[in-house]
Amino acid sequence: MKVMFLCSSLQPGKDGVGDYNRRLVAELTKKNYQVVLVSCNERQLEADCEEEITEGSSTIKVYRLSGSDSWEHRMNKIQGYLDGFNPDWLSLHYVPYAFHPKGLPAKFVNSIKALRLKARTQIVFHEIWQGESSESTLKDKIIGFVQRRIAFKLIKITNAVHVTTTNDYYKNCFVKRGIKATRIPVFSNMPVGNASGQAVLNTLPAEIDDKDKYVLGVFFGGFHSHKDLAGNLKVLAANIKSQLNKQLVVTHIGRSGGIEQDMEAVKAATGLKCFVLGEWSEQDVADYLWYADVGLSNYPKVLYEKSGSIAALLNNSCPVILLKKSFEADKRVIPEIKEFDESFNLDEFLGQDKSFANKYSVAGSCELYSELFS
Repeated sequence: MKVMFLCSSLQPGKDGVGDYNRRLVAELTKKNYQVVLVSCNERQLEADCEEEITEGSSTIKVYRLSGSDSWEHRMNKIQGYLDGFNPDWLSLHYVPYAFHPKGLPAKFVNSIKALRLKARTQIVFHEIWQGESSESTLKDKIIGFVQRRIAFKLIKITNAVHVTTTNDYYKNCFVKRGIKATRIPVFSNMPVGNASGQAVLNTLPAEIDDKDKYVLGVFFGGFHSHKDLAGNLKVLAANIKSQLNKQLVVTHIGRSGGIEQDMEAVKAATGLKCFVLGEWSEQDVADYLWYADVGLSNYPKVLYEKSGSIAALLNNSCPVILLKKSFEADKRVIPEIKEFDESFNLDEFLGQDKSFANKYSVAGSCELYSELFS
C-alpha cells in the first residue's frame, strides 16, 4: 500500500499536525506501507526542499514547499510527486489557519482543482470551522459559515472517500450536515517515559518529591489560560487537601507563549506553588510526565481527544483533570479523565490501573488508519 500524506508544514517541533504526520508515517512503515510526506505551506522556508528524514527507525522521503510561492507553482510540484509516486491513497491533513492566516484558505482549496487525482482521498480535519459552540459570538458564526463552505468544497473537489476527525464533537458537526465521518483520536506526541530519568524533576525543590505531602500536577505544551482557571484550580486544590491531606503543586513543561506571566498570575491568584520548567528534550519531558501524579489541562472534555498534549500525558500513565468546563455537556465516563468539579475519589483516580496508557499510543491510531486504507 502506498500513501502520500499532505499537510501544511513539517518543521519539527513547530507544527503539531506536522509532528503528528511524522510519527504516524514512521509507524505505518513498520507495517510495510510505502509513504511520502509533502508539506505545501512552509512559512519558514524561502525555497522548496527535498530531504530524507529519520523518524524512529524509519527513513522517510519528504518534500517541503515554500509558502512564498504561488499556489499554482505548489500544485504543479504536488502533481509531479503524485505522478512519480503513484499512491493508492492521498491523506490530506487540514487545519484552516494552517493554510491561511485568517483561517479562510479558499485559494488553497480552489487550487486543488488543478490536481489530477488518481488516488483515493482521505481528509483528516484536525480543526473544523468556528461558530458551533454555545460560547460563539456573531463574528465567530459568520467566519464559521465561510469556513464551513470552504471545508465542504474541499470534500467535494477531492471526492473524499473518508472524512476523518479527532473527536466525537467534530464528527457530529459533519454528521448533522449529512456528511459521514469517522473518528481517530490524536495519539501521544511524546515517547514513553522512564522511571530512572529525573533530569527535570531534579530542577524542582527537593521537598516537592515528598509524595506524602504533595500531589505533583503538570500542564504540558500550549497553556490556553482562561478567566475561570484560578478559581477552578482552587476547587481542585481544596478537594486534594480535604481528601488526601496533601498540597497541589502546579508545574508547566514545554513551549507556550507567555507562560511565565500566566503562571505568575495563577500563583498570585491561588497561593499554590507554581513552577515553569521550560523546554527539554522529548525523552526528558516524557520522563517527567511519567513521574507526575496528575496531568492538568485547559481543554474542555468534548474536545480532549484532539489534544496531543493530553494524549502524551495519558500515554505516560498520567491521568488528567480538565480545568475548563465543556461548552457542551459530555456524559461519557472515561476513567482516566475527570473534570475538576466532578465528584470522585481522588485516591482511586490517581492510583487507578494504568493500562489505559495503551489507548493513546501511535500504534493504536495506526491500526485505525490501516482499517480505512484497506
